[in-house]
Amino acid sequence: MFERVFNKMAGYYVNKICRVAQQKINEKDVPRYAGVYVIYSKNKPLYVGRSINLYRRFVHQHLSKRNDVAASSFRMHLLMSKRVAAYKEARQWILKNCTVKFVKTDNYDDAVLLEALLIKLWRKKYHLLNDNKDDGR
Repeated sequence: MFERVFNKMAGYYVNKICRVAQQKINEKDVPRYAGVYVIYSKNKPLYVGRSINLYRRFVHQHLSKRNDVAASSFRMHLLMSKRVAAYKEARQWILKNCTVKFVKTDNYDDAVLLEALLIKLWRKKYHLLNDNKDDGR
């Protein structure tokens, strides 16, 4: 049953992601709907995330004014992989080096499945910086 759902989502959403243009990160352009976002660096996917409200998740956590890296799992990964620790450094690094794609999903459950699918497809190929939300199989 899940294989059929995954195949349907792969066909629909992954093709949709390929058609959506990457955009420079601008707080005012972040949508306020449920969906998935892909953060790119040098045209390679760096991080995949999902949220019920993309604006709240992306702006209030990844671009947060809090100076602790715990505000965002993406910023935590930046600390470990790029040695970017302070808020101003992390925010500047993200704004300077990253682009993003936002994909609207019909509901939050679809966002969860799409995020899992993209992580499965891209984790090894692009060495995604993601939380270990599954067992890696």
